Amino acid sequence: MTDIKYHPLEPLGRGYYGVVTTTHDLEKREKVAIKKISNVFEDSITAASTLRDPMILRQIQHENIISLRHVMLPSQKTSLEDV
Repeated sequence: MTDIKYHPLEPLGRGYYGVVTTTHDLEKREKVAIKKISNVFEDSITAASTLRDPMILRQIQHENIISLRHVMLPSQKTSLEDV
């Protein structure tokens, strides 16, 4: 799930917790990466990692690590499975 302001370009990678794609931010006119985490509450490890990763990414400032800019939640919180 992506906001309307993002135009998907291509997949970058896939891991245990989800998929990362490179996209184009139509408002800021720049390339960004979006990580989609599926089945967030499938088990406690996935849920803990989903909560921990954004907190860590907000703290890290390094040229080889993309900084966290925004967290998008599903439009219907009652069916919260993907972040």
